[in-house]
Order: sequence, then C-alpha cells, then structure tokens
Amino acid sequence: MNHEAAQTAQFDGGKDHRFFDPPSPERPEDILGVDTEALIRLGRSATALGILPYEVSHGLHMLPNATRLFPLVEQMQSGVDEITPQDVRPYRRAIKDLNPGLRPGKNFNPGLRTVDRLAAGAAAVAIGIPLRRAVNRRIDREFPTYATDAIESARQNIEKIEKEVEVIEKFDNPKEQFVAELQQVASSTKQSIRSNHEQRIKQNRDYELPTPKGLFGFFTKVARKVRNFFRFFSRNHERGKVNQNITAYDVAVGVDSTIRSLLSERDRSKQRLPLISHFILDRIPINRLPSIEQIAFMAPEILTSIFSALPEDEEGEKMLDSAIRNPHELRFVTRYKRSYKHIYLDSIQHATRTLLPAIRDVLPTEGKQVRQTFETVRGFLALRPNLGKPDKAPIKKNAKLRDRIRTSLKRN
Repeated sequence: MNHEAAQTAQFDGGKDHRFFDPPSPERPEDILGVDTEALIRLGRSATALGILPYEVSHGLHMLPNATRLFPLVEQMQSGVDEITPQDVRPYRRAIKDLNPGLRPGKNFNPGLRTVDRLAAGAAAVAIGIPLRRAVNRRIDREFPTYATDAIESARQNIEKIEKEVEVIEKFDNPKEQFVAELQQVASSTKQSIRSNHEQRIKQNRDYELPTPKGLFGFFTKVARKVRNFFRFFSRNHERGKVNQNITAYDVAVGVDSTIRSLLSERDRSKQRLPLISHFILDRIPINRLPSIEQIAFMAPEILTSIFSALPEDEEGEKMLDSAIRNPHELRFVTRYKRSYKHIYLDSIQHATRTLLPAIRDVLPTEGKQVRQTFETVRGFLALRPNLGKPDKAPIKKNAKLRDRIRTSLKRN
C-alpha cells in the first residue's frame, strides 16, 4: 500500500467521511504527455495579463485544482468499472475548490466551496452537520454526471485547435524554432532602439511628445513642470543638455518601429518568423497599435517580456536598466497606484517575466509530438465512460407536492 492509500485508509478509519474530507491527492507529473507544472505556469501567466475573457481566465485560474482530478477522470474515461461514491471521495476537496459549483455555466449559486465552508463553520450548530453531509453526498453521487458534461464540451472544442496543431507539427523542433524567432525579434528591437537613440543624440534633442488631452494630459503637464523645476536646481544639471542614456521613449520608438516593420511586410515576416507570425502578428491590426506614449509608459515590462525566454544578454540587460532609470515622466504614479480599470501592474509584471518562458517550456522538441499529444487528447475525450446505474429515483413531475419534497430530502 502506497503512502496516499495508507493515508486515506487511516483517515477513513479515524474520521467520519460523511462530514470530513480526505487530504487532496497529489497532482500527476504529466497529463496525457504534457508536463503538469509547465501547464500550470502557462495558465497562471496567461491569467495574469488580465485581458482574457472571463470564461477562459476562470478556467485557467482553476487549472491547479483541476489537474488533481485527472486520475479520477482518467479512471472514469477508461470505462472499465463504474465510478462509485467511494472513488470520488478522495477528490472531494479539489472538487469543492472548483468554484462556483459542479455544473458548467451555472453561476447563480454561491458555489460548493462557499456552502461547504459555511456548513463547516456552523458545525457547532445542529444545521451545519447535515448541510455539509448533504453537500458531500451530492459530490460523491453526482460528480461523474457533471464531469461527463464538461468532457462533452471539451470534445466539441478540441477540433477547433487542429489548424494550430498543423502549423506547429511542421517544425522539426518547435521549441528551438520559437526561441530562434524570439531571438530575431529581440535583435531587431535592440538594433532599432540603438539606431533611434544614436539619431536623437546626433540631433541633440530629447523626445517631447504632444501633451495628451483630458486628465492624463493635465498630469503630464504637472509632471513636466516638476521635472524641469528639479532639473534646474540639480548640481549636475547643465541647461540644454540632452539625456545621453537610453530612455523609455527611445525604447518606445524602437519597439514601435520594429512592430510596424513586421506588420507592414507580413509576407517577409511569415518567411522569417512563421510561428510568431501565425500566433501573434496575424492577430494584430496595424491600425490599432498602442501609441508611443503608451509603449514608453510600459517600456520596462515590454523589454522584460522580449528578453524573458532568451539566454542572458548583457546589452539587453543594460537597455532594460537604463529604461528603468530613465522612465516615462508619469511612471512615478505606479509607486502609489498599482491598478487601472481592473488591470494590475503587479500581475502584468509577473506575466511579462513568465509568459514566454511558459510557452517555451510547454512546446515539445519534436513536431510529431504535437500531433501525437493532440490525437491522444482527442481519443481520450472520445471515450464513453461507464457511469453505472443512478442510485437515486427521479422525481415525477406529476407527483404530489408532499411526495416531491420527501423525495428531494431523501436524495440530499
């Protein structure tokens, strides 16, 4: 008997399984050939951006708990034996954490986790114990049915990504291809930043962008006046002296130039950067690019993202350090306000450090592995589980109200 089985046996012998939950099982090391930890890192990084639809973001947020359920789902999909409440019981805690409840798309209820915690907190009161037992019975009994609904939804969606699989499987080494293309983008960006910086120094000027309109423009004017005031009294200040360092505006002009060059020459970009073109550049409309002002504000995060999945680069590190020391003139507000319209700077900074490395780690070293994984997942979802016979009698619609209430109470 392994450690997990012994722990479960000890639990069942010492505690009432109707009220208490066994310890959650460990996550499997891989899921259908994909490294579990790499998959979770990718989900966390993508969620941190804060720009995904709620359904996608919520699903990725639940991924760490969902992966704990895979052995149970795998047992269910095998179709060899029917799933019993005893099989579901060890996964009860992970199921509760998949808020807001079991049935996909039903958001009107407070969620199993919330109800369970309220019941556990009210255990000292008579109502708490039967309520939590009812929640546990419902999970043990009904999870296979709801899991089947979720698998059916996944089965319908898996076919939508086959075109993406066809693109990736053409490469001998998708991971190496991805890193090589990132290296080209990083090199082009550094060259463009360097070129624009040198041109500015030769022209002996600093960037002075037009003042934006509205409240943002008001703060920009105030920030420029404050900056000029302190520069005037600085001992090292020389009136008219141009900033010789690479600034956030140098980075913004260089990044903007690189992006526009890649988008304006899409055919050439597809030949040089087939992976990045298909998954990123082809989805960016050239008429909706961020302004120089916006890129300059986020210059440290943009450079961090570009260099995050590449080997250490001394020149890139120096550019990043210089952009941090010579930031956008309103960058100081991030010390006091870390969010704007539900977009959190801390989450964005986490995503810029981890998203591209997470994508790199998930990609296989052989193109054929992508097709093999896809076919494995598709075959797994196509299996028809053996759910056994339902252990509850249906409630007849034409039954008397008293009988319907009595039947409902027996089921719960």
